[in-house]
Amino acid sequence: MTLQKIRRKTTVLFIYVIAFVILLSGVIVISLSARDRQIFSSGYTSFKDTRREYLIANPISVTEDSRIIIGIHGFSDTARRFAYYTGLHNSARPSDIVIYPQAITPQKNQKTGWNAGFCCGSGWVQKADDVGFIIDLIESVKQQYSAHNAKVYVAGFSNGAFMAQRLATDRPDVFSGIAAVSGSIGTIDNRLEPTQPIPIFLMHGEKDITVSFNGGAKASDPDFSWLPFATTLEAWKSLNKATGTATKAHTFKDLGHRWKDWRIVNFWHTRPQASEEIMNFFNSL
Repeated sequence: MTLQKIRRKTTVLFIYVIAFVILLSGVIVISLSARDRQIFSSGYTSFKDTRREYLIANPISVTEDSRIIIGIHGFSDTARRFAYYTGLHNSARPSDIVIYPQAITPQKNQKTGWNAGFCCGSGWVQKADDVGFIIDLIESVKQQYSAHNAKVYVAGFSNGAFMAQRLATDRPDVFSGIAAVSGSIGTIDNRLEPTQPIPIFLMHGEKDITVSFNGGAKASDPDFSWLPFATTLEAWKSLNKATGTATKAHTFKDLGHRWKDWRIVNFWHTRPQASEEIMNFFNSL
């Protein structure tokens, strides 16, 4: 084969590759919802002289029924990935404002995480006022959208579920309901102690060994010995029972440490089961 023919075939192959990439990009863009496209860019706010990042999915229009939904990512994760695999903004009402805050930037040898009061990552190590940051962000969004009376709900996964429960413990006056997926109320050595009832939806996979469903430490992370799911459920159930406040639990027999029914490729699957169940719970309150 002559050099000229090799170059011609290489050029044709290159054109095919470029065409495939363009086609694939087009399919991805078309498959994304309008609210998906909104969260490609980050928002920033200054809190206690620290730049904090968040993503936001704007409402179609702000009404008297608009709510603020906070989605909190897990340990070593990002707001953008969490938004992608949960699609909470797609399960929310069109009038809802959906916010995905980002944990504080890690320093050397740290991974991203929230200061949930008993762990983990950058927020825990740096003693970040993550409760203050999220409350400040909520107030800022209320001002921005003139949604001063909007009810606020929070959903979190793993370390984000810890953080959601800390928000409910520290500031139950702010939130109308929370959902905690694959989380615990604390460790054997240090736990949250909520004192006021709040509607809560707990979800957990029975095969979870990262934040163990049955409690205890993971072999690769012996510093944190989690309280079992039953302890977390009982803590909230006993607190909520006296006032008839909703306590809902859903466990998954064959599920490990993950958001139910999310997929790596979910362009046509923008409403995972966990997100749908959580929004149905919030809608019922």
